[in-house]
Amino acid sequence: MTVATPGDDEQPYPPDQGQQLALGIEFRQTSGPIPPPEILLGYNTIDPTLASRIMRMAENEQAHRHAIERIETGEPFRLARRGQMLALSVVVLILVFASFLAIIGHPYLAATVVGIDLLGLVIVFITGQSTRPAEPSEPAVEPEAEQPPQGT
Repeated sequence: MTVATPGDDEQPYPPDQGQQLALGIEFRQTSGPIPPPEILLGYNTIDPTLASRIMRMAENEQAHRHAIERIETGEPFRLARRGQMLALSVVVLILVFASFLAIIGHPYLAATVVGIDLLGLVIVFITGQSTRPAEPSEPAVEPEAEQPPQGT
């Protein structure tokens, strides 16, 4: 077996006969989980179910994201409600205990228990409101990634 190499009598490239070679670069940038329709059609040439699977994936992702957002927006309210119910339970228990103390003949001790309870509630409400972090009005913007320098 011999390998042909360009020699003196052969030219490796055809002579230029007024023809030009044109090079083009195409750049497409998409955003989001769904590619443009022409690309989806290209996926369907590979597998007829591929475009519908991509669409189903995007729909499932959106449904998941909406469910997470619903949970995130509802959770602070549930936590606040639970804290209020626990605080109410503690106050009722302390008032029952103070009433019991007053009934068995210890009115000063009952007044002390109720006074300390009220003082604690006032302190919690005052410090709880002043130490609560302020909610940011705008989401934090992440810095953009550095773009590599483009050659000339």
